[in-house]
Amino acid sequence: MKKFLSKLKRLIPSKRRLIQLYAALLVNANVKGFASGTIYQGKLKTVCTPGLNCYSCPGASGACPLGSLQNALSSSGKTVPYYIFGIILLYGIIFGRFICGFLCPFGLIQDLLHKIPTPKIKKNRFTKALSYLKYVILVFFVFIIPLLYMFRDFPLPGFCKYICPAGTLGGAISLLIHPANSGMFARLGPLFTWKFALLVSFIVGCVFIYRMFCRFFCPLGALYGLFNRFAILGIKLDKPSCTECGKCIKKCKMDISRVGDCECINCGECVSECPTGAIQWRGGKILLPKNDLPENPSDEEKALYEKKRKRKSLTVKIIAGVLALSLLGGALVYYNFIYEPPVTDEAPTLKTVPDATFTALGGKQFTVHGFHGVNVITFIDKEDIPSSIDRLSELTSLVKSVNPSASEDAWCRVILLFTGCTVEEAFANRDVPMTLAQVLQNPSLVIASDKDGSYHKKLTDLGNGDGIFIASKSKLLSSVLDANASYEDIKNSAANANTDAREGTNEGDLCPSYALERLLSEGTVSISELKGKTVVLNFWYTECGPCVEELPHFDEVASEYKNKDVVVIAVHQYATKSLATREYFESKGWLDSDIIFAADGADEAYYQGKLKFGTAWPSTLVIDSRGVIYKKFEQKISKQELTSAIDGAIASVSLP
Repeated sequence: MKKFLSKLKRLIPSKRRLIQLYAALLVNANVKGFASGTIYQGKLKTVCTPGLNCYSCPGASGACPLGSLQNALSSSGKTVPYYIFGIILLYGIIFGRFICGFLCPFGLIQDLLHKIPTPKIKKNRFTKALSYLKYVILVFFVFIIPLLYMFRDFPLPGFCKYICPAGTLGGAISLLIHPANSGMFARLGPLFTWKFALLVSFIVGCVFIYRMFCRFFCPLGALYGLFNRFAILGIKLDKPSCTECGKCIKKCKMDISRVGDCECINCGECVSECPTGAIQWRGGKILLPKNDLPENPSDEEKALYEKKRKRKSLTVKIIAGVLALSLLGGALVYYNFIYEPPVTDEAPTLKTVPDATFTALGGKQFTVHGFHGVNVITFIDKEDIPSSIDRLSELTSLVKSVNPSASEDAWCRVILLFTGCTVEEAFANRDVPMTLAQVLQNPSLVIASDKDGSYHKKLTDLGNGDGIFIASKSKLLSSVLDANASYEDIKNSAANANTDAREGTNEGDLCPSYALERLLSEGTVSISELKGKTVVLNFWYTECGPCVEELPHFDEVASEYKNKDVVVIAVHQYATKSLATREYFESKGWLDSDIIFAADGADEAYYQGKLKFGTAWPSTLVIDSRGVIYKKFEQKISKQELTSAIDGAIASVSLP
């Protein structure tokens, strides 16, 4: 029984382990992020958590101080990063490397890995020397590289990009394993391979070497270690009481020279090893009542003082426990039940054309949705009949052009609706050059009456204007032309609408539209107004290295293809829109570019809202002249890939 109880006791987590688990859950309180494969991007994400916990982790409730520091340094030529320096200073003064021992999620992972039963490599002179490597990494990857890139167009957080295993595990892998982010695999390259191999090395190494990453590579630990001597929390050594027996250093698994130095993570395991009680917790006196014992207290006075001490200690622990659980509970409720991401998706631009039943000339009933092809719907008011003779002739010619055989398999139908009068009243006008026999010869021309104008009102209520309505094969409003649009415009629009595609975000879907703010001129631009042209949509921002590197290809293509009805739109990230200044475009020589530079809407309404892209840039869509997504790229592309996709999109659209 005693043996069983002894084993059971070993399974119960220590106080330190419970605090580590608590801290890991608190800074990853957005549990629903793991279920949805998305990251929390609300206002609280600007708050830095103490330990190493990647901003891009689906569960992360705050930002990583190290990543924030590197980004702040990269932009320090524009704004002094007071905030992040202040946060790190605050954490350092209060906690020091107590954060490493108790509050860092990646520290917890390393502790658990070392629990795996294998032969262990104990600390030695070599590990002691290697512990200085993290200071080299701190100086070079966290400070020098970001500061050098301060003079470039985009920041480079050196440590995050090339080393950080917390980012690879918590950010990249946690997102990649979710099916919703399968498109991200196309972005993976040699850099991810390097970081994944590095992560595996750290994981394996931590099994054999206690906190290998923490001891040798972590620049955040190196930074906090500078505050260890005067941090409010942690352990301290009472030198007068110390006999220098060395038991504490022997017990410690870190490469310390003395208790509380820069390598000490304040785990407290050495406290119980000290035979003289010289090692104590800083801040411990807060838990004790005032020592009002006389110089030579009696046993009764000692017992009374001990009772007070225990009572106050218990009270403080209960209050601290209640506050901690309340904080965790509140965080879990807020991130998983109260917070809702901004609704960025709008009603589809391509709206469904309402159905209706009419009696055509000749007495035959027809419905708008009863035809499996393109519908060209036009209205003629009874007052305009004398002046619309030429338009009637054009519509008759259109039917003959797109459907010369007049077969039942016609792909296009023209619906002519008279408003304000019946068909009979319209044809009673001797000036209408059309006989009943001519109309009935071609079933692709349907003439009927919308006498009260109710159907005309339904179409204009869709909000896309008034005129000639082109409905696609999918019954979506493909375009609205001016009532006086030319014969060629009507014919081309009808051909462009000849698709079975539904609005969506994959290749073969009709691409959702969105009004994008132009950056170098007034007004907006959207793909819905560019029907009939091949459109290249590139999503980028000034601080994205791969984005800026590929934009010259788009500039060249925009110039080379501008006479082939190809339009290139470069959509800048909304979050950093302020960096896309006229001076920036001038420095790149893009002021006279044939690219249309525009900006996304609030909260990346187009990129992440309507188009459902993830959190990585660049991405590119090549859209054919019907508005259908021909090719979708979720990574940096070459000029050859771009031109090949454009040529394919142009070739894919032709009259039936």
